[in-house]
Amino acid sequence: MGRRPGLSIDDRNIALDFLAGGVQVPDVARRFECNERPIYRLQSRFRHTGSVKDLARSGRPCKTTPREERYLVTSSRRERFMPATKLAQRLRHATGTRISAYTARNRLRAARLRARRPYKGVHLSAIHRLLRLIWARRYIVVG
Repeated sequence: MGRRPGLSIDDRNIALDFLAGGVQVPDVARRFECNERPIYRLQSRFRHTGSVKDLARSGRPCKTTPREERYLVTSSRRERFMPATKLAQRLRHATGTRISAYTARNRLRAARLRARRPYKGVHLSAIHRLLRLIWARRYIVVG
């Protein structure tokens, strides 16, 4: 089961107003349809930091901005068969941001785009398909 998204900043401020007004933690939790624990944590964090914002988390920051990610997605949609290496090069020429092909693939995957390959077969016209169907029906074995 996945994590529920936390309370928004506005909801956190409203919850603190309720708590400051004397409303009990279980009642506030019921009002926001969450467990009591996040409300207790919110109250404690506000006492220590004076803010309701989340603390900065560790981790490497993204190398691409949302605008660059949109550029990758748009480029990929315009030229469906362009490989990720070429998309990364195109981004570098357009914005100066150097990313690896893996990063480009990850950004496209996050946008629910998958790798595609062009069809390398004989393109059959409607007449060819009809003639193949007639031939197949002639030699079908009924058993």
